Formats: sequence, structure tokens, C-alpha cells
Amino acid sequence: MSEPILSPHAKIFVAGHRGLVGSAIVRRLEAEAASHLLLCTPKELDLTDQTAVEAFFIEEKPEYVFMAAAKVGGILASRLHQMGWQARIGLAEGLEQTYRWYVENVASSR
Repeated sequence: MSEPILSPHAKIFVAGHRGLVGSAIVRRLEAEAASHLLLCTPKELDLTDQTAVEAFFIEEKPEYVFMAAAKVGGILASRLHQMGWQARIGLAEGLEQTYRWYVENVASSR
């Protein structure tokens, strides 16, 4: 196995850790001996709630973030989409904005 890229003691947030891609990321990080993984279910952290995500970043201060969360919902989501419903902001964009805000307002003040 090659030299690890991330410190095994770094705080690493994996959004979507229970999905196909997210669980593969977690398995790889665990194989690399990552000891401080931040894993939240949708009930623990609603990634569509920017205020909650900002609070999470402020409290946990992750050093690395892997964005593997996806929109799921099956038939209901499909029907809502057909009726014209859509989120105001995409999940990836929301996380990007939150992380930029965190870096500019919290991380820079350390």
C-alpha cells in the first residue's frame, strides 16, 4: 500500500457515508487507519439546512470533506420533480458555500 495522503488523525467528514460511493470512501479511509471520521445520518445533520451545516462545521472543524451525498427519494421525489418542485440550492453548492463561509469567518480567525 502506498504512503497515506491524509493524516490518520485528521478530522474527516464524509457526507453520504451510507451510500455506495460514501461507504467505499469510508472503507478506504479506515483501511488507511483514519481515526477521526465524522459520519452523520440525514437525521443527525440535514445537509439541505445551511444553518445546521454551518453550525456543524464550526463545532467539528473538519480538516477534510468528502461530498458523496446524493438526492434520493424514489417515486415521491420523481413525482415532485414532474410537478415542478425543485430545491432552491443544490446540495454540493450549499456545502461549497458553507465551507467557504467557514474558511473565511472561522478558520481564518484561529
